[in-house]
Amino acid sequence: MVKDIESRIEIFEKVINLAEARRELVDSGEDDTKEDIELLKYVETLNYEDIKVLQTVMYLGRDRDYDKSMSTSEIYRDYRDYFDRKGWKNQKVDAGQMTDKTPMGTYLIDGLKILGFDYKGGKLQWT
Repeated sequence: MVKDIESRIEIFEKVINLAEARRELVDSGEDDTKEDIELLKYVETLNYEDIKVLQTVMYLGRDRDYDKSMSTSEIYRDYRDYFDRKGWKNQKVDAGQMTDKTPMGTYLIDGLKILGFDYKGGKLQWT
């Protein structure tokens, strides 16, 4: 199990719920301004380490470019090390880069699935 995620299950659940509510509005052509602001405001309340963990999982889910022979912990560590080497911008910029992506919730769900977690009914579980 990936400890960085295990210790942030409630954060992941909240962010995914907010991001998916926003995506559903966008997909239906409705105004998503309120939900967009709510998601950004919540993410901006998180500490920078939380944002880095979220962003690592989000990009893993978006790109799906990983070594399938690695364990889930190794996959996460490999992705995180890449971002640490590349360098982070700053907390506000990184939060905004994540929340600007309409499929953010989907990317997080896909990344979590790669790492051995299942998201169903608004809850995250280790599989």
